[in-house]
Amino acid sequence: MVLITVLVMYASISVIALSVMPVHQAIKDPETKEVVWNVNDSGEVVDPVTDQVEGKLVGDDRILTKSGEVIPAGGDLVNVTDLSERWLQDPVMGIVKDQTRGVASVLPTLAKVMAVWVGILAATILLIATNAGILGISRLSYSMGQHKQLPPILGRLSSRFQTPYTAIIFAGVVAAVLILPGRVDLLADLYSFGAMIGFTSAHLSVIMLRIKEPDLHRPFKAPLNFHVRGVELPLTAIIGGICTFSVWVIVLVTHELGRYVGIIWLIIGFTIYIAYRRSQNLSLLDTVKEEPPVALQFPDVEYNNILVPLIGSKITREALVMACELASEENASIFALSAVEVPLNLPIDTLSPDEAALAQKLLDDAEEVADEFGVKLFKKIIPGRPAGIGRVIVDEAIKTKSQIIMIGAERKRRVGERFFGRTVEYVLRKAPCKVLVVAEEKVLEPEEQTGE
Repeated sequence: MVLITVLVMYASISVIALSVMPVHQAIKDPETKEVVWNVNDSGEVVDPVTDQVEGKLVGDDRILTKSGEVIPAGGDLVNVTDLSERWLQDPVMGIVKDQTRGVASVLPTLAKVMAVWVGILAATILLIATNAGILGISRLSYSMGQHKQLPPILGRLSSRFQTPYTAIIFAGVVAAVLILPGRVDLLADLYSFGAMIGFTSAHLSVIMLRIKEPDLHRPFKAPLNFHVRGVELPLTAIIGGICTFSVWVIVLVTHELGRYVGIIWLIIGFTIYIAYRRSQNLSLLDTVKEEPPVALQFPDVEYNNILVPLIGSKITREALVMACELASEENASIFALSAVEVPLNLPIDTLSPDEAALAQKLLDDAEEVADEFGVKLFKKIIPGRPAGIGRVIVDEAIKTKSQIIMIGAERKRRVGERFFGRTVEYVLRKAPCKVLVVAEEKVLEPEEQTGE
């Protein structure tokens, strides 16, 4: 019903508008693009400001004035409508207030009431459209961030509202810059340019999904399908994609401003995408999905500083994600600590290049995860002796005044061994704050299985 309503409304508004202000001939200056003369059905030349007949058109480029003088037309003969000329920036209001053909020409009192109503509707519709645009930006930027298609800063979430505020601010700034020239035609061109690309991509995505995942469960499937080499393709998506792509080509050819600005915008987008994917050593075409954050309920305690020791395992990543989730709720800071073991035969401040590079990579990866949650993260590399890593973690917790330590650990699987390991057990005994240990699921050895 919504689809039918939208189609009827759009078609009705267009029909009514062109009935009130039909397409007619006019003489337009090729340089300024302004209408010099209107030409009525009788071939008479009409002043566009005063609506007074000034003469008669002779051929396509001369005017016979009332005094009998033949003068140059001063432009090219084209087809126009007052909706795209006089009322370009407010066409619906033009239907109401135009003194020549609008409602005001027949019912001036009613036109005044309708003008107020149109203003209220315009403000309401623009507010809804702006909100829809912000929602679209939020969902797209978050999804692209999850698939590593945007730099983390554009997918950073607000700790209070969990929305990608940096992407919204960036899009708002771009929109404000585009409004500055005051060119409504530029905004219309860019809207047409972007909308047709979006619609074409949507149709193409449906087709590609049928090819890549033919067995995917589909509660609803578009009708009019046909098979090609065992693949069921949607005819509606193919026709729709061809139509929207054709309109995009027409926009590209006929709208100069939209063509240049739109293409520049595409080039910037592709450049950012390629540069970011290359910096992450990722393929340009493969789908990369971030692991979903682990849901965790925390006690109602205020946390300002969270310490997360990094060891480079999957369990450590889960601990970091939990810490980010807690930090985003509490507006807390995370201290990521990479403790590097230094052999006893070397000075304590000696780090090999490989160990230093690995530690830095762990911290950089942790920073990316923190950026996705929109939390502040401080990085630090600390050397320690093989038997003293636990003490390093405890000392750092004291220095940073951390309220909780989140540490990942693998459970020991054999009887007689420590449950977590010397480092974690030391932290559990000596830590000056709460300690949350993230451990993998226990896997029983054969001798531990009872068969019950």
